Amino acid sequence: MRRGDPIHQALAITYGRLGREAEAQASLAEALRRNPAWSVERAARGRPYKDPAETERDLAALRKAGLK
Repeated sequence: MRRGDPIHQALAITYGRLGREAEAQASLAEALRRNPAWSVERAARGRPYKDPAETERDLAALRKAGLK
């Protein structure tokens, strides 16, 4: 399984949480270019947070950027 691109994945989350949609979408596009199989479901499995609300904030940012 390809790990993907954790840098652009993190950027997509960060930009999304900051409301910088264009940058979030660009970072997501690059992450998906490197790993087309990356999805919200896979992102959810990779979140290391104990607090489910923190995970949901990340996933919401990714959904807003266009991750399915």
